[in-house]
Amino acid sequence: MASNFTFFEQHEKNIADLAYKAEQYLHTDPNTCIIKVRQFAEMLAQYMAVRVGIPGWEYYNQNDLLHQFRHKGVLNEVALSLFHGIRKAGNNAAHSSYGEYEKARHQLLMAWKLAVTFHRAITKDHKFSPEFIEPSKPKDQNQEMLMVQEAAAKYQTRAEAAEQELQELRQKLKVIQGN
Repeated sequence: MASNFTFFEQHEKNIADLAYKAEQYLHTDPNTCIIKVRQFAEMLAQYMAVRVGIPGWEYYNQNDLLHQFRHKGVLNEVALSLFHGIRKAGNNAAHSSYGEYEKARHQLLMAWKLAVTFHRAITKDHKFSPEFIEPSKPKDQNQEMLMVQEAAAKYQTRAEAAEQELQELRQKLKVIQGN
């Protein structure tokens, strides 16, 4: 599956991996998707705190760290709003059955916007504007296995028929060569 977060690997692969997992869970387990998005945002905030030199960042919870970003002018209101929205949705997902597909998709999109914003800020490439691609639904493995088994059975039948035809042709050739 192609990921919307591939570009982020150049910054921090472990954070990108959380985003990949969120994408993988979108269709099969939206609640877990939201939790993975929350983990992504938390790790991103911690990574940013290290990069901008916020002392004692490891002792701050996410909300306090975001307040530090606001106080120091590290993030604009839009980015802070994205972080807070993800934080709140993640709390709901962790403490209840909050995850529905549309909510999970929205949170995944918010995480992607944060990743793009971070990438632009770090690389100074303000023209960077990838398109968000809807993660595809995983194929039903049982259905796919059934289709492969049916195709294999058809090819086996064809192979047996071809083998039978080959044997008949060899017999005819022997008769012709014998004459």
